[in-house]
Amino acid sequence: MFQPPVFSPPGGSGTFNPGFMVGLPIMPGDDYEMSGVKTWITQLGTSRVIQAALYSDNAYTMQGGTLLGSTAGLTPVLGVNQMDFAAPVALTKNTLYWMCFNVTGGSGNLRQLNMDFPRNNYMYFTQSNTTLPSTAPTCTPGTGGYQFNWWAF
Repeated sequence: MFQPPVFSPPGGSGTFNPGFMVGLPIMPGDDYEMSGVKTWITQLGTSRVIQAALYSDNAYTMQGGTLLGSTAGLTPVLGVNQMDFAAPVALTKNTLYWMCFNVTGGSGNLRQLNMDFPRNNYMYFTQSNTTLPSTAPTCTPGTGGYQFNWWAF
């Protein structure tokens, strides 16, 4: 599995803000075929839907990147949630990609277990439903907030 730094439960948790597709940069060290992602949800909110997507990089930014794969919307449960891509995505070693999460619908906090320290390099764009753009629109860089944790498979 390809994943961010390993954590030991119980770790901290980060709150997903609904209406945004938030992406972290990833760079596999080997060629890799990605079939989906898993995430550990620690608080559900009400009627929330989560979705994962993978965008190509565009000169070290998510903006203008091509949608390579995405999952259907999923109503999460407490604990580990698995989201499968419609088809596996071939990743090339030493190539930058953007692993993204989207939260839509419902109300209240949706929280995910994370690494207990701030991640300082992420981007986001407004996205209020699960119909994703084939090219990432104008993106805003973010810094200093706790970010999500996931495991690619």
